[in-house]
Amino acid sequence: MQNSVSETMTNCGIVVNSLNNAEIKAALAPFGYTEERITAILGKFETTEQLVLKQSKENKDMFLANENFFADREVVDQNFKNDLKISELSFSDNPDLSKIVPSYTNVYPYPQWYKTVSAFYNNLQTVEGALAKVARFNLTTEIIDGRIAALKNVDSLHRIRTNESGEAQIATAQRNDAIDELIDICREIKEIAKIAFGKKSQILEKMGILVRN
Repeated sequence: MQNSVSETMTNCGIVVNSLNNAEIKAALAPFGYTEERITAILGKFETTEQLVLKQSKENKDMFLANENFFADREVVDQNFKNDLKISELSFSDNPDLSKIVPSYTNVYPYPQWYKTVSAFYNNLQTVEGALAKVARFNLTTEIIDGRIAALKNVDSLHRIRTNESGEAQIATAQRNDAIDELIDICREIKEIAKIAFGKKSQILEKMGILVRN
């Protein structure tokens, strides 16, 4: 869309609402603009307004979901990075335990990142001797349980983010389709109005139609 959504809706609103004017309504009637057709056009405009509001809400929800997800993931990731360093230090004298410490990278796709972090903390809890060694640096069972709970919360936020993104995309498509249809309706009304009113510039201007002298 060349114009902003707000500008487009304002311009279309002027055209559509002008159909409530008795003189305009009478002049357009011979061109097929019956009461029923005008009522449908007014309803179309109201529906489009609702879709614009819905899209705005869904977009805000999506941005909020993104913020929540990335903020919590950053905390979990920083703890993960620190815990890796503690584990590397703790297991430096034990080659077998060192194998449960993955290499850190912050460029994992989310599913791989989640799987890596989850496996790491699970191994700390289940591999014999691991907990005792990291506990020397206060990486205790309670703290690891908290890390796992935080990770699960991040995964929940990721699902919410994915859902909100999908809903925002659908809402945007619905809004855009409705606006495109409304633009076509208003374009037709303007062209018919030019035929119906000829050089009556004052009436045409009421309809948002610029008249060139």
